[in-house]
Amino acid sequence: DVIIFKRQYLERPNAHEETNPLLFWKINGHELAPIDECCVKYVCIPATSVESAAGQVTSDRRSRLKPEN
Repeated sequence: DVIIFKRQYLERPNAHEETNPLLFWKINGHELAPIDECCVKYVCIPATSVESAAGQVTSDRRSRLKPEN
């Protein structure tokens, strides 16, 4: 039952702050199977990059800004 798994998860002692979450779920996932399925979906690292502020300094997009922006 999911409620039992949730209670078991919440009653566990907190992992150390330096613990790798992916490693934690790899080791403990079998004990908390329904929650583990959610973690596979939500604890992953996105494979995209983030634009830097420096990239917007001299660009076509920036040079076309109107004065009110």
